[in-house]
Amino acid sequence: MSLSAAFWWLPLLCLILWMLMDSLPFKTGGEKAKLPKRLFYFLFWYVLLVVGLAIAWYQHMPLQGFHFFNDLDEWMGMDKLGHFFTCFQMVRWMNAYLKADIAEDQKRHRFAFWSGALVLFPIELMDGFGAGYGFSVYDMLANALGAFAAFIQLQTWGKVRWFPRFSFWPSDWAQHRPQLLGNNLGEQLLKDYNGQVYWSCYSLRALLRKPWVPSFLMLAIGYRAQGMVYGRMEENLAQGYQPTPSLLISVDFDYEQLPLGPFKKIQMILEMIKLPMPTVEVNSQGEVGFSLFYI
Repeated sequence: MSLSAAFWWLPLLCLILWMLMDSLPFKTGGEKAKLPKRLFYFLFWYVLLVVGLAIAWYQHMPLQGFHFFNDLDEWMGMDKLGHFFTCFQMVRWMNAYLKADIAEDQKRHRFAFWSGALVLFPIELMDGFGAGYGFSVYDMLANALGAFAAFIQLQTWGKVRWFPRFSFWPSDWAQHRPQLLGNNLGEQLLKDYNGQVYWSCYSLRALLRKPWVPSFLMLAIGYRAQGMVYGRMEENLAQGYQPTPSLLISVDFDYEQLPLGPFKKIQMILEMIKLPMPTVEVNSQGEVGFSLFYI
């Protein structure tokens, strides 16, 4: 199957996206306005990215008819956390991006939710035609859960209080299978789950209900897994690798409670990243470790 035959639906998808965007209730001074330029720019670059990804990623991949793929037991759940994290952040950014164009919070939150839940949908569709991949219902579920986790906070509190965050350090496992886990730092950042850590961060003062706890401190609970050269556990064990998940306990900063000064402009970026801090790690084999500056 050729690339054009497999992805004939991409221009149609772009047209549907445009029609949906143009029908949204953007308002200025009480009157319905045209599609905001900032959303037009976003849609334009998003479509280019999707088309470019289809060409770059799939042009050398064997393609077949659309099919599903069960990847729930792959990569110790790290890939699903990546989907969750990406779609959560998409909701945050889209909500902030359109604040000047959609004055009504409820409508803006709903639009941000659907943007987050569906932003990776074209990629999932493309995977559905890949011979070594397939459309993953579980990926779509992780996308929706990530978007909903941000949406429900915006609806309830008007802002995000609980943050999933991300950290990365290159692992030694990528060299065992660089074509899959990445040949360079940029590829490994996206592909090497051994080097990734996903964190759950929430106010330490709110959890402990103690006024003497500094308001800028957050409890950070992290999850990572190492020893994964293949996706599934049985594949790794067959090749002599032992995937090992770990739980991490650390702290991080609540940037709403800090005087950021000129760094205020990058607050949303800072809120995505877990900084190196003292960390306790416990893995599935019962081993306990401590790092003064864990990345």
